[in-house]
Amino acid sequence: MSVDGDPTQVPVEAPTPPQPLRRAPSLVLVHTGHGKGKSSAAFGTMLRAVARGWPVAVVQFLKSEGWHVGEEKIGVQLGVDWWQLGDGFTWLSTDLDRSRAIAVAAWDHARAVIAAGTHQLVILDEITYPMNWGWIETDDVVAAIAGRPEHVNVIATGRDAPAPLVDVADTVTEMRHPGQTGDRLLMLAFVLGGARSGKSTIALRLAAGAAAGAPVTVVVTAEAGDDEMAARIARHRGERDATWPTVEAPRHLPDACEALDAPAGGDETGVGPSGPGAGPGRRGDGTVLVDCVSFWVANLVMDGAGEDEVRSRAERLARWAAARPGWVVAVSNEVGAGVVPDNELARRFRDALGRANAALAAAADRAWLVAAGRAVELGPPPEAL
Repeated sequence: MSVDGDPTQVPVEAPTPPQPLRRAPSLVLVHTGHGKGKSSAAFGTMLRAVARGWPVAVVQFLKSEGWHVGEEKIGVQLGVDWWQLGDGFTWLSTDLDRSRAIAVAAWDHARAVIAAGTHQLVILDEITYPMNWGWIETDDVVAAIAGRPEHVNVIATGRDAPAPLVDVADTVTEMRHPGQTGDRLLMLAFVLGGARSGKSTIALRLAAGAAAGAPVTVVVTAEAGDDEMAARIARHRGERDATWPTVEAPRHLPDACEALDAPAGGDETGVGPSGPGAGPGRRGDGTVLVDCVSFWVANLVMDGAGEDEVRSRAERLARWAAARPGWVVAVSNEVGAGVVPDNELARRFRDALGRANAALAAAADRAWLVAAGRAVELGPPPEAL
């Protein structure tokens, strides 16, 4: 019927009689996309199912038994059968073969849970990741869902849901972040640690995982002042994908990073990406690895920059990272835990780097401190005792 936008006009056509509702015996829901809330939405449905008296099962494919989260606590208290069968973030794994075997075992368990028909709702949390990595067969997952007992509802969550999984679903929801453009979620990850701690290796894994196969733009700050430093730079270059474009920004780091997102690439500083995959037209939706903040701060201090100036520039870098839709992984050294340096220049560097690190950590969505190749996640500072 048409009322031409006039709320006082009587509709010309008679209203369509209501159609009888048809109830499906069960549904398949897929929550995907690069925004947050996929698992949270599934757990909201879990609570509604529990309230209706349904037996519910949750199988998590990334989170391991070491994770302690609120949704698991409340779910278990409400009688939900909950299995955390993952191996944590794979880009932090030191043994991907083991991580893959764990994912395969998790799917074997989930498939048995679905086929048993004991639960009226089965949530496959973050299952799309091992599917996309080829660790579990997409066709196998789809077949198990399609052939499930008639009364079993299934919710699958995770980024980049494969097309066959989307096709078998009754409802597909794509999650987007309010600050998101394109398909990238706003995110800043900050990795810091001592010399030879493994921080750069972990940052490489984080960046590669965030990029999901796309090139990562690497912004480097070190200068080859001597043969030993040149060898260090060459070793770092050899550890990353040769197709990743590189930007050299030993002093103008915020300018170089902001230029990456400019329509034409580059700016008055003359910086711009080089190497395979480099070129104009970036809009801030790609992954950027900044390695590392400490060399940049050292160069600024050597040029006479004071602590306040360094902090101001670091805050500008943090604002850029926090505002762009693509991922940023920043690496830095933690140098403030040792003895007080015996000279003024070293003390100025220590203090300035501490301020810069604090500015980036405050803006970061996730931050890790690395020691001996292992990472400890840093939480927010306490507000009170």
